[in-house]
Amino acid sequence: SEKSFSAGHNRLHIDIDLEGKSLPGRWANGAIAIPAISVNEFESSPRVVKTLVTLDEANEATVALNSWMETNEQSPEYVRLTEEQAGQILQQPARKSKSLLMALCHWRRLNMVKGDTPGNMHFVPNQRRRTARLTV
Repeated sequence: SEKSFSAGHNRLHIDIDLEGKSLPGRWANGAIAIPAISVNEFESSPRVVKTLVTLDEANEATVALNSWMETNEQSPEYVRLTEEQAGQILQQPARKSKSLLMALCHWRRLNMVKGDTPGNMHFVPNQRRRTARLTV
């Protein structure tokens, strides 16, 4: 059955497997990989986070990352993005892309993990957010 997820001015249509199988951009329980940021979460953020990104920018980033996982048939548990890869997906300049990634880490939508080489970091969807279900 088709469900839709809305963030800002973008809309993402996602097919949900009601049998609970893992789908691209979704955890096995059907929860969206990177849930949108709520107004309350954004408003309760430190000023430095709100200065770097807007709520719409943050939610557009979640839509872009979820859409990329869906389009490229990537299950969230296997996604490891470098800063450069994420920047290409977000289609933002490097500085803005980094700000968005760090903000999504602040809101626990992404985790930063060590990469293969010193100083190289990867970004992965936060598996603790698996329980955030899509509401329609």
